Amino acid sequence: MHSFYNRDPMPCYYGPLIVAMANTGGVTMFKKILVSLDGSELAEAALPYAEPLAKQYGAKLILVEVLHESNLSSAMVTAPSAGMSLSYPDSSMTALRDQFKDEIRVVEERMDGHMERLRSDGIEAEWDVLHGNPAEGILAAAAQREVDLIIMATHGRGGLRRSVLGSVTDKVIRGTDKPVLAVKPVVEAK
Repeated sequence: MHSFYNRDPMPCYYGPLIVAMANTGGVTMFKKILVSLDGSELAEAALPYAEPLAKQYGAKLILVEVLHESNLSSAMVTAPSAGMSLSYPDSSMTALRDQFKDEIRVVEERMDGHMERLRSDGIEAEWDVLHGNPAEGILAAAAQREVDLIIMATHGRGGLRRSVLGSVTDKVIRGTDKPVLAVKPVVEAK
């Protein structure tokens, strides 16, 4: 390794990042493309990159949103399995369950809207909502669905090293052997 690599303050990503795509001579390069969403406008910046690739290669888009593990079902499932006893007043549990159901309903409506638009554009698509750690959920979905490409937006939150990509994006890039297209959203000044 050359000595100038050691002086670079930012990490070098030699992993599966797409920076350019070669002409494949008519061979389908991508059959399944996972697009990571989280309900934010920043995450949806990945869709304009995914759609033309899906059209060009006749690929299926798989939209995935991972609801963070901090909500209700994590508390209901994780703690008891760890040998802990949970006791909440019935009114609190009912409110948490209702909030969780409302959150899932909002995500399902958003995903259905994406599906309608994508299918009207002639793009084969499906969606999945998972629960848990976002990076782990994206990696698991990519492996289970045997995707050829992961597309996700960077958010730039979480320390110096991860400020370039975002911590979830960074973990996905490091945790997969699949190509990852990391999209930096353009934030318009208001």
